[in-house]
Amino acid sequence: MLRSWARRQTKDTTSPVAMTSRGIRTSAAAGAASAAPTRVRATSSELRKKGRRASVPVASGSGRTGRVRFDSFGSSVGMRTRIGEGGPSSSPLAVLILSFLPRGAKTGARRAVRRFHRRSRSLHVDTKTGRQVGSGAWSWDELAAQYRCPQWFSEAKFGLWAHWGVQSVPKYGGGWVAKHLYMPDVGRETWGRNAYAYHCKTYGHPSEFGYKDVANLWKAERYDAEAMLRQWRDWGARYVAILGNHHDAFDNWNSVHYDWCAAKVGPKRDIVGEFAKAARALGLPWLVSVHDVDWARDFLIGAHSADREGPKKGVPYDGVLTRADGVGTWWEGLDPAQLYGPPPALRTEEWKAADNRFWLKRHLQLIRDYKPDAIYFDSAEIPYGAEGRALCTEFYAESLRRHGSIQAIVQVKKPHPGLMYDIERGGSNTVREEPWQTDTSLANDWFLKYDKPHWHNGRTVLEALCDIVSKNGNLLLSVGLYPDGSLPDDQVREMNRIGDWLKRNGEAIYASRPWRTFRDGSGVMKAATLQAVDTVNADLAEAATQENLGHFNERTVDSPPFCPDEVRFTTREGRLYALVLNPAPGSLRIPALGRHSPHRPGNVRAATLLADGTKIDFRQDADALRLELPAGIPTGLPLAVALEGAVTAEP
Repeated sequence: MLRSWARRQTKDTTSPVAMTSRGIRTSAAAGAASAAPTRVRATSSELRKKGRRASVPVASGSGRTGRVRFDSFGSSVGMRTRIGEGGPSSSPLAVLILSFLPRGAKTGARRAVRRFHRRSRSLHVDTKTGRQVGSGAWSWDELAAQYRCPQWFSEAKFGLWAHWGVQSVPKYGGGWVAKHLYMPDVGRETWGRNAYAYHCKTYGHPSEFGYKDVANLWKAERYDAEAMLRQWRDWGARYVAILGNHHDAFDNWNSVHYDWCAAKVGPKRDIVGEFAKAARALGLPWLVSVHDVDWARDFLIGAHSADREGPKKGVPYDGVLTRADGVGTWWEGLDPAQLYGPPPALRTEEWKAADNRFWLKRHLQLIRDYKPDAIYFDSAEIPYGAEGRALCTEFYAESLRRHGSIQAIVQVKKPHPGLMYDIERGGSNTVREEPWQTDTSLANDWFLKYDKPHWHNGRTVLEALCDIVSKNGNLLLSVGLYPDGSLPDDQVREMNRIGDWLKRNGEAIYASRPWRTFRDGSGVMKAATLQAVDTVNADLAEAATQENLGHFNERTVDSPPFCPDEVRFTTREGRLYALVLNPAPGSLRIPALGRHSPHRPGNVRAATLLADGTKIDFRQDADALRLELPAGIPTGLPLAVALEGAVTAEP
């Protein structure tokens, strides 16, 4: 029987195979040795179709490859597999392929395989120890070695993000208002300098009205996840993201382990659950961002302090309150200590270890119940040490089990094997071999505030998108929602500009790949004289030598404009696209596309404006390609020109 054969395979750790609904497949690990193959045979009386044969690829969890041949004869089927042995592995058979079976045999075989899978391929994280248990557990290093960026992400290019939660409620005070409302003096964290004064004036002193009370003011009454995501898809988003929690550790999902979550306080709704359901219904991959990371463990420790001067000097903030103090209040039955954590003196190593395990328990529920396609960590690496790795191991292992390859993504703020590199509010100064991501906000902070202008508009977002995509990256753009879940009119206007541009020019963006060079041109203009600055994007060139790896170096609405000849390149299906960042009518000279250019372009046969299909005049000389941009071209946004013949095979 299939079950018996599967059991025998799990005992042979030198020849495990992993199978999917499409076949039995994986990529061979680089350098894997090949030894004498293992031969396996089993029969099943469940198959009764004569003359049926199938040969499908197989692969092991350690990277070995081979083929399985199914020969049907009479009332049984012989299963033979030859799998090259490449070394020890802890990965037994994951799932048997069923698509090749005759219709009448599928049901019984599927049941047998599922029963086998639950027993022998169980992956379980013990929330008491934070360790994996189960006979089929992968290690993080094994999964990281198998990881390749999923195709869905590398082709999506543009995503939209609701970086939205309790800290959207105060109109002023910056993006860390939960921390800064307890800090009359924020020191160097000047972006929060208005938080304490605004909080006291608007809500009351933190001893009487603290962050827990702000949480209850968030109602999300106009939040409609399906309508929002339909609009985002129309604006060109090919993946979407939702804030799971921020440094305040307030969970936006219906936590079964934790009281301070959106389903129990404030909106009394499962914000993440509604988002996930809508994203799946619309066919959009979705990402959850987790900002409750170990470096922010003490984010709310200020709730245990007090004013050092003034009329409330020495009066403890609300971190001193206990569950008993809530009797007769709106938060009756809730424990403020669960949100704020213990006072500084009690934050021992033992407490931190227990806090790590509790973090793991909360976030295991997030990935198990909601099944995101990607997790974004606001951290340079996987947070919380062994507990964080256990979470990511289960996340990748479940994706591998379901899809036959790792289709999930974990994003962090520095390059690491098996993880995706995310650059916050910045960019790369070169083409990166592996797909990466920039995240930024259309609004004036990560949570919408009213005390400073927006960082971006439609022009700067599209300039950034063209630049990022030319370097093998994606752009994840946060839109600043009001506390009720609606989007301000000024952001709707800018998103309409972005969406209209992508409808006409998306061919140069979606599923595109970098060319041999990502750019050409004179750089940016000096703000005072409007003369060209001979640099490759002045904001990015300096960042190459900085420790921040490109974070926080983005261009904004205040940056000087690009020169009219500044171009980015992408390719798709044999076409080259020239994305002119700040176009102007007249002759555009592109030296990178000259016939004698070191980038070896082909002979250009045609040049077409993607926006309206207009053919434009051009001349390709030895020193440059010259495009004659007509007087009526749209200005103020990038211009996409499709060039036929420019892409040639590598010599």
